[in-house]
Amino acid sequence: MATTRSVAIYEPEPRICGPDTWAGALRAGFRQLGHRCDVVAVTSNGHRAPRWGRIEREKGSTMSCSLVPDQVVSRYAASELLDGYDLIVLTDVKTPAHDKRATDSCEPWPEYVEILSETRTPFASALHGRWYYEEHERPEGLSGPSGSPYIGELLASPNFTGFLLRHADGFCDYCARLRASDIRTELLPLPYIPRVSDELAESERYARSLGVIGRIIPTKHRHVVNEMLGRGLYRNSSTYYGGSCSCTHGPSETFMMVEQLGRLGFEHDWPGGTRRNAAFTARHREYGAEVTYRGCYEQPWEVLSDARVHVGITDCDFSGGLLEFATLEAIDCGCSPLITRPFVPHAHPERYDLTIWERSFRKYGFTQAAREGDALFAELSEVVDQASRGWTLERARANRIALRELHDPRRHALALLRGTGLVT
Repeated sequence: MATTRSVAIYEPEPRICGPDTWAGALRAGFRQLGHRCDVVAVTSNGHRAPRWGRIEREKGSTMSCSLVPDQVVSRYAASELLDGYDLIVLTDVKTPAHDKRATDSCEPWPEYVEILSETRTPFASALHGRWYYEEHERPEGLSGPSGSPYIGELLASPNFTGFLLRHADGFCDYCARLRASDIRTELLPLPYIPRVSDELAESERYARSLGVIGRIIPTKHRHVVNEMLGRGLYRNSSTYYGGSCSCTHGPSETFMMVEQLGRLGFEHDWPGGTRRNAAFTARHREYGAEVTYRGCYEQPWEVLSDARVHVGITDCDFSGGLLEFATLEAIDCGCSPLITRPFVPHAHPERYDLTIWERSFRKYGFTQAAREGDALFAELSEVVDQASRGWTLERARANRIALRELHDPRRHALALLRGTGLVT
């Protein structure tokens, strides 16, 4: 009879992000295998944060977090709680908010490193991007905060098992510590929990319809899609956006998107205010293009139910060619996924029907794309049209089958148990 293990997934800073989506899927994988698994969070007073488990559509990601921790404990009781588990899985080998607080306050270690060093329980972790490096390794042109200044201290902890999961190649390129002989990594595609339970049926989706979901940030390149529409290169079409936006002291990315659409000749019903994440609709009378932003979403189907194509053109340098959760959600919704060349699954890419865009963005922001001229936007409109015309119910169903097989969270839970020696 298999031994039941208890696993704590430690998330130092619950928020809307890829590592937290990963944590929720991994928790499901452990539980499906019959193990006890809790997401653990630590706060100063041991109380839950109000934003955990809710989506504030108007206030964006600063007041939203879909992940709900199972155990919340104060800083001073954290090590005692974690000592009660057989394994700790730290969601990422860096926590930027904690790293910054430690650096600004001149503390020797950030809180998550201290907490893990105080427990006897062995821990493993995962890599979610390319930018892991210590200060002396900082690549030219990058700032220090983009890296992982405390990764050396973290991986030197005596209870670190030496095992890490990674979800794309190139994640260890800049960090000598990650390439050391005592570090073992295993490559698996991202874990995913199916979010659309209904079987796909014959769809009334409009042929010239596309969507983009995920956080509202420049590296998702919605501005490139807007420019394509505003130049009349994809006429008489409907575009649907959804996702969280960070609303702080400056103009929100959502507001800047509205500004861009206005400059491109769209009329919109933005309700006013620069620090908002409000839903809106924008229409271009001359080209017959309509853009609808549906705000933060709880389920991807809310945004993509009417879209035939999902455009996933996140900068490849940003995430190292990682097939992102937004693309997986779009496949789950039955959309035809359009991605740039490096964004292919690292396990059995032939299993998916993907529309590949050759363009690889090397710089962030709108100005770089605009300097490329009409060729870039014409190229995008061509492949969007190709994906629209190539969409069939059979292809959508086949993609969903591949999604459920390749990204089964039980694979990741089992890899962590085997990699840390808890099962053979």
